[in-house]
Amino acid sequence: MSLESPVIITGRKDTGGTYPRLSIADLQKEPDQFLLFIVSFLIIQGRVANISTAAEPHHALVALQEAIDAASAPRDSPAMLYQSLGGIHGLPYQEWAGDPKAGKNTDYDANNLRDMNARPPRFGGYCNHGSVLFPTWHRPYVMAIEQSIGEIADRVAYKLEHSQKFQPQRWSDAAKRLRFPWWDWAAEDVATNGLPTVLSCGSISYNFTDDTGGVFVLTLENPLSFYPFKGLPPGFKNKPGRTASSWFGTWMRTVRYGPNDPQAPIDSDTDTLNQKLKAEAECIRHRTATLFALPRPDVKITGTRIFDEFSNHTTESNTKQDVYTGEPEIDSLEGVHDSMHDVLGGNGHMGDPDYAGFDPIFFLHHCNVDRLYALWEYVYPDDCFMDEESFTQNHGTYNLVYSEGVAPRTSLWPFRTDPDNYWTSDQARRFEENDYPKYYTYPPVRTVNGDVNVSAPASVEERELYREGLQTYYGLEKSLAKLPEGFSRQISSSGSRVGIANLYAIQDMARTVISIQTPEYAFDGPYSIQLHYTIRKTIFARQPESDCANCKKKRALGTLIHGIIIIPPRIIKEIRGIVKEPGSALPTSFADELKAESMQRF
Repeated sequence: MSLESPVIITGRKDTGGTYPRLSIADLQKEPDQFLLFIVSFLIIQGRVANISTAAEPHHALVALQEAIDAASAPRDSPAMLYQSLGGIHGLPYQEWAGDPKAGKNTDYDANNLRDMNARPPRFGGYCNHGSVLFPTWHRPYVMAIEQSIGEIADRVAYKLEHSQKFQPQRWSDAAKRLRFPWWDWAAEDVATNGLPTVLSCGSISYNFTDDTGGVFVLTLENPLSFYPFKGLPPGFKNKPGRTASSWFGTWMRTVRYGPNDPQAPIDSDTDTLNQKLKAEAECIRHRTATLFALPRPDVKITGTRIFDEFSNHTTESNTKQDVYTGEPEIDSLEGVHDSMHDVLGGNGHMGDPDYAGFDPIFFLHHCNVDRLYALWEYVYPDDCFMDEESFTQNHGTYNLVYSEGVAPRTSLWPFRTDPDNYWTSDQARRFEENDYPKYYTYPPVRTVNGDVNVSAPASVEERELYREGLQTYYGLEKSLAKLPEGFSRQISSSGSRVGIANLYAIQDMARTVISIQTPEYAFDGPYSIQLHYTIRKTIFARQPESDCANCKKKRALGTLIHGIIIIPPRIIKEIRGIVKEPGSALPTSFADELKAESMQRF
């Protein structure tokens, strides 16, 4: 492939079928798929995928190493290597090699609206944060790395098949089924188990079986724990701080909760990461549950506005005043996503949007974001989406002019469906039979109201039941049902909205939340609002010197971010002890004190 030819993002089209993306835990239970995944990930990272074993040389092991070596040959397009894919999200703010431009499209043009803004960047990046395009833009992005890893897996499998050392179709079938995995950070066990070991350990032990029943314990480097740079991309800068410093211009590998001392060994502090993750897991879980508690489109609010509130942490459909006036108990997909970046990264790469795409956990995180979006769009009717003229992208990107209209057919640059066309949000949506093919789906989610299968047809009534089931699955009903009687009430209507109880038959439930509205660029980069005793609301914002055009415009406009912080029921239970009579009201002084004293630390 010529460097002048665009890369077409089709996902795993060449496999000839649609297969589920498995959780990282379930992928490990498919040993052949898992081995192909780890080896292929190492190869696109440019790392040497040498197998290590204490066993004597064996024909099966020799065949495996030869297949790996053959698949490690240079790619047709460097655009599909890991460092190039990671750079699409933020730095180095250069055109992706997979979407080369001809002529003078990137030159300054006095007649181009992009160049009429103050300090116009010559490359503004592909960033789609704080936008209704947030969930749909990231869908082909994850498909790109899925495609890259899959192509390598196909090469390895082909060589193994032709070595004639294994049962026919064993490896080709594993490669055909391989899809990128996800990690559900909102699962119930996260509060206890924290980060899966496979996402942080330096090496992976793998039981490799040959066709005679022989088992060999192999050891491979772990491509999921960090990415070693082959040379720091342009624009990487050290960022010393008062309480935490990020040495992005020095660290030659990605880190999570990196050392504050620039002279210290470069490593991630996984203990601190797990401490933060476990402490905030309960609230992350509850916030995820609220994503499935937005009103149905048959209430007075429009389906378009529902998608706006779900999809992103600003309010695109109210851009003139950019003030959040929606349901104070509901979070956004991007808002929960922001918090996970902060929790997983700390002062490391994952915690900063300019650098996050280089941490391998970024893609497992966004695969789960995509999964939650798939569940959401499945249980909400078709009209919970964008209308043709509903949104204006005031913030701009490299490809979107400031104040340009955003519609279902707006191109999702730089991801192409063919040499002449880009992906659109219309194409990125949904996984049912007549939808644009993506060649992956997600395993059904087993809820109290049945299995939610995003690829199966369902009636409006069934989807409503599934919405309630997903709320329960992520702990909304379970956690609130434990509230003492004095704190239990039916949720009432709010403004033009119908309360959750009236929509989903969750009766006598109440949540205590703090609604947050704050300037996206109040500080020089990402920050979080921390409530003592509860959780944080993270603002996933770029540094002021970032060349992200979207972000510069939002900073100039003073964009506001909205979100919620849910106070866990266990804390309300403790507070409940100050109420003497069952069923009596919470003292007004408590609410006043909570508002006055809780938000003390940024």
